[in-house]
Amino acid sequence: MKPILSPQPLPEQQQLDPQTLPFEDKAQLAEQHPKVVAWLLNYKEDFPFYLSVRDQMMAKGRLSDKQIEAIYKAIDRDAKAKPQQAAPKPAKQYSIAPGDIIELKAWIAKRIQEEKALPVAYRNMEITEVLGETAAAYHC
Repeated sequence: MKPILSPQPLPEQQQLDPQTLPFEDKAQLAEQHPKVVAWLLNYKEDFPFYLSVRDQMMAKGRLSDKQIEAIYKAIDRDAKAKPQQAAPKPAKQYSIAPGDIIELKAWIAKRIQEEKALPVAYRNMEITEVLGETAAAYHC
């Protein structure tokens, strides 16, 4: 009897032609539902359903019709929620700015001299950073 050196692959082991892959193939999923794929890849929250859908998409490259429908609903919900979010606050404008030189009252200069053990009471001070401002004081 003659030994078999290279067995022939069984039909189910043969390579599939890319044209015959199912719709849920990763490339086709990205082509057919780019918003779904992008939304899942950018999802940063921790809702377990969306995390499991993302994990399934990454592992198997396919999603069920109901999963795709659920993601489209989430995309629509997010789109409706964005206009309701508060607009970012503009940067606070202070009446003093870094680089400004201000003149201190004599009693403040004397107190700083005592606290810091300085040889002289400095009356002029350069602002290097503004942390905040109230009606009564600057916080530098």
